[in-house]
Amino acid sequence: MILDSFLILLPLIFLALGGYVLSEFYSLSEDTLIRIVTDFFMPVLIFYSLYTSDINLSKTLKLLGAVSIVLAILFIASFVYCRLFKLDFKAFAPPILFMNSGFLGIPLM
Repeated sequence: MILDSFLILLPLIFLALGGYVLSEFYSLSEDTLIRIVTDFFMPVLIFYSLYTSDINLSKTLKLLGAVSIVLAILFIASFVYCRLFKLDFKAFAPPILFMNSGFLGIPLM
């Protein structure tokens, strides 16, 4: 069981090690390393994970349903929050509804 968990996290560990190795051999700023990891290593990891995974339609539909529910809850909560505190919903909602972290769970599937 511990080995299975380790094997699932191994690609993410390689991502972290890739950033560390680059920082040791090259004098790169933290912002540059973050950009390299997010623009190169993460897309490669996502592509590899999707290519090697067995995509199951029923599980994908369940995931789509769960994501839809979460987005609906976030939409309603941000709308209510903006109404209560008299904030501009058009400026407040996009960062909440279109967060940039959804792709991080794909390699763990």
